[in-house]
Amino acid sequence: MKRELCPRLCSFKRLLPGGLILFTLSSLAVRTWEQAKPRYAPVRSPASAFYEQTFHFEENRGQAADEVDFLCRSGQHILFLTAAGSSLHVLGEQSGDSTVALRMSLRGAAKAARARGCDALKSYSNYYLGGDPGAWLQRVPHFARVAYEDVYNGIDLIYHSRENHVEFDFLVAPGADPKKIRLDFTGVDQLKKDGTGNLLLLARGHELICRAPLAWQESDGGKQPVDAQFALLDDRSVQFEVAPYDQHRPLIIDPQIVYATYLGGGDTDTGMAIAVDASGCAYVTGSTLSTNFPTQRPFQKDLFRGMFSNLSDVFVTKMNPEGKGIVYSTYLGGRWDDVGAAIAVDKDGRAYLTGRTSSDDDPKTVGWDGFPIKKALQPAIADPNKSDAFVTVLDSAGGLYYSSYLGGKYEDYGTGIAVNAKGHVFITGTEFSFNFPVKNAYLSQKPGYYFDAFVTVIDPAQSGAASLLYSTHLGGTADTYGNAIAVDDLGRAYVTGKTFAADFPTTANVIQPTYQGNGDIFVCKFDPTKTGSVSLVYSTFLGNQTSNEGLDIKVGDYYCAIVSGYGPVPPTAGAFTTTSTAFISKLNVYGNGFVFSARPWSARKLALGPDGTIYTTCSAVVQGGSPGVVALKPDGSDTLFTHRLPVVPSALAADMAGNVYMTGTTSSPDLPVKNAYQSQPAGKTDAVIVKLQAMDMLMIKVFADPVFWERLPVRNTQLDIYAIDLSQRARPLRFIERKFTDHKGLLRLPRGDVYEPGMPLFLRATPERVVSPKENRTAGTQFSYKVHVDNLNIDTQGKVSAQQLKINPEDTTEMFLHHASFGYSLIASIEWQASPEYVANVQCLFRRANNLLYDVTNGQAFLDSVALFDNGDRWEEADIRLHADNVRWPSAHANGIKEASRHHVYMPPAFYSNSADDSAQIQSIYNGEPIDPSIPMTVTTLVHELGHYLFNFRDEYENILGEYIFNTINFGFMDNPDDLNDPVSTEMSGYRQTDQLYSDYTLTEHFQSRAQACWDYFKTNNDNIYGDIVVSIHRPRDLHIYPNNVIEGPNSDWQLPDFSVGDMMGFENHATTTTRPRLDLVFTRQNQPVKGARVMLAKQVGDRFIYHGKTTQAGRMKLFNAEAGDLVIATHERHGDWQFVERVLDAALAKSHHGAGTMEMKRVNGSYTLISEINFDAQGALVYRCQCDPLFSAPPSMRFFEGRSAASEQPLSAAAGGYMARLDAAAFTAGDLVLFAPDRLGDRFLLRQAAAFVDRDALAEVHYFGNMPLEFISKRSKTTARKVAALASGFPVPKKGLPDSLRRISDAIALNIFPVNSVFMGQIQIHYDADSLEALVPDAVQLYQWKDGWRPLPTGVNLTRRTAATEVAGPGIFAVFLDLTRSRVVSTQIKRAPTAPTGWMLQPNYPNPFNQYTVLSYQVPKRARVILAIYDLLGRKIRTLVDRPHDAGAYTVQWDGLNDKKQSAGSGVYLMRLQAADVLLARKMTLVR
Repeated sequence: MKRELCPRLCSFKRLLPGGLILFTLSSLAVRTWEQAKPRYAPVRSPASAFYEQTFHFEENRGQAADEVDFLCRSGQHILFLTAAGSSLHVLGEQSGDSTVALRMSLRGAAKAARARGCDALKSYSNYYLGGDPGAWLQRVPHFARVAYEDVYNGIDLIYHSRENHVEFDFLVAPGADPKKIRLDFTGVDQLKKDGTGNLLLLARGHELICRAPLAWQESDGGKQPVDAQFALLDDRSVQFEVAPYDQHRPLIIDPQIVYATYLGGGDTDTGMAIAVDASGCAYVTGSTLSTNFPTQRPFQKDLFRGMFSNLSDVFVTKMNPEGKGIVYSTYLGGRWDDVGAAIAVDKDGRAYLTGRTSSDDDPKTVGWDGFPIKKALQPAIADPNKSDAFVTVLDSAGGLYYSSYLGGKYEDYGTGIAVNAKGHVFITGTEFSFNFPVKNAYLSQKPGYYFDAFVTVIDPAQSGAASLLYSTHLGGTADTYGNAIAVDDLGRAYVTGKTFAADFPTTANVIQPTYQGNGDIFVCKFDPTKTGSVSLVYSTFLGNQTSNEGLDIKVGDYYCAIVSGYGPVPPTAGAFTTTSTAFISKLNVYGNGFVFSARPWSARKLALGPDGTIYTTCSAVVQGGSPGVVALKPDGSDTLFTHRLPVVPSALAADMAGNVYMTGTTSSPDLPVKNAYQSQPAGKTDAVIVKLQAMDMLMIKVFADPVFWERLPVRNTQLDIYAIDLSQRARPLRFIERKFTDHKGLLRLPRGDVYEPGMPLFLRATPERVVSPKENRTAGTQFSYKVHVDNLNIDTQGKVSAQQLKINPEDTTEMFLHHASFGYSLIASIEWQASPEYVANVQCLFRRANNLLYDVTNGQAFLDSVALFDNGDRWEEADIRLHADNVRWPSAHANGIKEASRHHVYMPPAFYSNSADDSAQIQSIYNGEPIDPSIPMTVTTLVHELGHYLFNFRDEYENILGEYIFNTINFGFMDNPDDLNDPVSTEMSGYRQTDQLYSDYTLTEHFQSRAQACWDYFKTNNDNIYGDIVVSIHRPRDLHIYPNNVIEGPNSDWQLPDFSVGDMMGFENHATTTTRPRLDLVFTRQNQPVKGARVMLAKQVGDRFIYHGKTTQAGRMKLFNAEAGDLVIATHERHGDWQFVERVLDAALAKSHHGAGTMEMKRVNGSYTLISEINFDAQGALVYRCQCDPLFSAPPSMRFFEGRSAASEQPLSAAAGGYMARLDAAAFTAGDLVLFAPDRLGDRFLLRQAAAFVDRDALAEVHYFGNMPLEFISKRSKTTARKVAALASGFPVPKKGLPDSLRRISDAIALNIFPVNSVFMGQIQIHYDADSLEALVPDAVQLYQWKDGWRPLPTGVNLTRRTAATEVAGPGIFAVFLDLTRSRVVSTQIKRAPTAPTGWMLQPNYPNPFNQYTVLSYQVPKRARVILAIYDLLGRKIRTLVDRPHDAGAYTVQWDGLNDKKQSAGSGVYLMRLQAADVLLARKMTLVR
């Protein structure tokens, strides 16, 4: 009696001897059933009903003999695992049978191997014996796995179950020897091998088949096969022979067949095609010559082959999911030759077939039946002497649903078939008939007298001619053969085959539009819903001048065609490659490029797994090897496994669980049959059906964010999968792999060393990748940002968690992609060649800023990567520019991430002080190059600017006029960056306590510009749906967080974050760096230091021009990367006098790194004033003009420096009242225009002017002219100007129209537009020089416009940012002036909010810490006398700032760090205290000297 002794208990899928139980020792004598049987029968827990058909391992707690560690039971089978050995007992299946007991021991194994239960299940067992409750065993735990560690040195043994089978693995660690594994069998009468390497165990009339072992090693997530086989030592013992393998990696040994069966009768039977339905039933078709082919419920029970014995019929067989039974099996044919070539199955279990038939339809002819016909498009064969294709549909029970001929007068046959969700059937093949049926055809006429391919679409729900939806010839003026067809979910057809026609139709912009000769592959995509020529979406050749052919085609993700065949299609980089000419190529959706192209040893028919794994039938799985199946990774990079079988394989199919089904033909008696319907060959050749089981899978159902209260599966989507360990703060995520969900949203993960039940997983989809509009981006930085959706949970306290896989591996885990995040890829460029220390600190700055950005957006935005360059490299396309300018104010173009080049974040080289005097900032930068990322202000400022640049946010600490708003709550990171330690500061603004926004918030520039709060604006602009993926921004109020709550983000301590996206950020360091110290220079005039001189460095040969800003109070400046041959330029205005220096560094001066070198500045001979501008002529060309008083002694010249280049020096010509020159507009964007002019003695002097040119399309809503102190807030809807030119000059200007008390404190800014009569509307904000002010007084600052004299303009002053603003309606020349008569006012009431303050408020001072000045702000709700004074920590009064009555309103006052005696207070912590009749408020502040 030959059988598999325990088919439910013994699986041949994993490891060694086909799923027999494994014994760890050989010392125990054979135990009988009575000796080892359980003492008690278990009572299952109510929760265990679900596991009734699932194996599990019970821990022995007294229900079995003492030496038993675990036991596993199923029906008549009981498996015992002990430290000394294991045994399998099989009770008799009939009452007369005796128990069969088998043992397998591991000879020489460790005697103390420890057993450990793994993967605890929810189920348990209860044992009740007798009336003594103390003897009862309750809640005995169940486990999914049992592991025995080190059964041999470095070799573990693991028992587990899968689909009602007990299986086990040998895990051979690196360096361990698998030859030590020796298996001794007892209870076995005979042990032998069959012809295919299987191990046969004969025991008491039973024959147990143990499959030949399969071994592999994991490589980058895939499987590399290793040859392994049984070696008989004697008639009771075996060991393993393993081919050489990489002993630095683990080895796994594992059989994997689920079932394998013959299918045939007494003659020749050929399996040609296979399909599988959702329930796991396999459908097979082919041809048979056997009169006794197995049938079941046939609609045609006999073979009809007329008088000739060599005429075949089609057969169609539907196997049950276990492979041991037939649902239906039938002949299909007539009196002549009929062959089934392809089969498909729909969701309702209908089978669709095509092939070739020579049988006519006359059932009366000589008594023989014709080919079966029903509802036919073509009820008769076109020519009884020729062949036609046929299309037949069987219902789920095997009944005839539709059947028709398909052809014309000559030879026609079908070779490929597919079906879509509507039940429309798509057929391809080859035809030779001019009258082949066509409809809506791409080619309605045959191109010539040759074989052509055809593409036909039929609706079998219709009858007759109505069933034809589309049909076309496909070919040229040489033979063309259609081999395979596939269809996507949009009903588009993909076809491949072979053509010899050089004029085969191709489309433009494809991989290979021209024929190479000797037969080429063709790949075509059709849209049958369209007619005529537009129905061809794309068509391309593949191949070269050798013979090539496409054999099969499938549709992968993103509608990419996957083609297999032979021909030297070039492999792509990173793809699996051998020396074979077989190929598997994945084309992109347009057919104009490869996703990948791989070269396995052989590739014929294809199947796609639910995770994108590509399976192919092979004539040889390795070079010179046996036929079988090869699995290729979804990205084509490597094979996952190979499986060899003594079969000529014809076709494959895969089900949604990842199981693979193969059919083919064999004459071998050595098919490794298992769970077989037919275990022996029956004829000359038999068809075969083999099911290879998927790896043990953990199932995840992935859903989108349920914002619509619907559970929407995320289907056919690629996910990045990470292991997540939140205890690892720095790097909590570890990337594992990328996988696709299937059409139901299921994700299947192989259980094993990587994925285990109960482990938390981080899943992330990326439905959108936005290519940067900035020019010259390379592949690594081409995306400006990516839209991600993941399954993270971030609660209202900022705690991060991730969903876990279900503990029970049988359960499907549901995970929701409900957390949207935007990952930005930025380029940063340092203007100079930086030191390694500076680059390291910039990297640290970005990492900390990334953590803060993730925090303030509640995990919904982060920096995915930063590429850092220096020496001005990638300056134009950089997102962030780090300038050498030591007085640059941080700024950013709003929404600059979505704009082209010249839209950036502008940052100074180091932390700036925010002081009322620029000299403090200048001094801090002078003292050392490295930026200090530990200073909070540095980090918060960068994040604030990123808010502008990335999210299009506007400021919240001022109104649209630029006036500071003293609000009662910190609105978030777009508010004052120095107050980010206050409650609710870790989020974006827009909090509501009721349905109304805070009244203060409605005054902010952001709200007045956007009409929405930041969170609402962010949500409005980013909520979206991409296919099945919902991207939904979650605002604080969506989480029921309001202003009275303290809001914590995931990284509230961004220096010690809980979830460090900063550490996970990709950082590409392209900086060249230098160790050259900075050049220390002192600028003097008549041996006195020149404070505030503007310094530039022109690199030798004129390829760089770096503006360094201003000198310190001591006249000092450190220059970046200065060396001998560089040109130093410095200019300075002092009470109308112009001072300058222009000097080439010699070798001695260039070495002044540790001791200051001196640059003596010269005064211009003569007092000159200058009004200069760049305007446009009638054609839009740029013209530089200047008016001089008096004229220079000769016309000047100029030179334009831009980025890394410099133009040649250009002379100016005389014009009315001055000079002019034309500029090259094509090369002009932004740079420095240096004017060289002769003074009254003829000595040449120079002045620097910053210039910029902007197209209207590049004009941002808030546009920063990055090389000058100018911002323009554009009213783009009202601006018709196509071009804008700006020029900033610090040279003395005429005083016409100015009172004597005014001093100019900014550059003169000239704006011009083209066309001249166009509209240019918006607000200009000009930054003024703070170091020239003696006090911060808004009323003392005034903007003027030059109109043949200076005229005052309405001015809004921002004391914090040091800007003066006004509305403009056209071009002009503007400058900021200080009224010296009003500059010493100490306290002033600023413009009140429309509503009076509702309570007393003492705001934090700003800046804090401070050096020279700080501003104190407070609010008074009613008329009262107010005293505001400064105290030290000992309670001593230092200074009284205010002591007078106040009306209700908001006020500011400045403290200059002096006490009441006008003496400087020392460094330290001080208290500011506000006192009124019924209130006393105090705050701390820090003075740093």
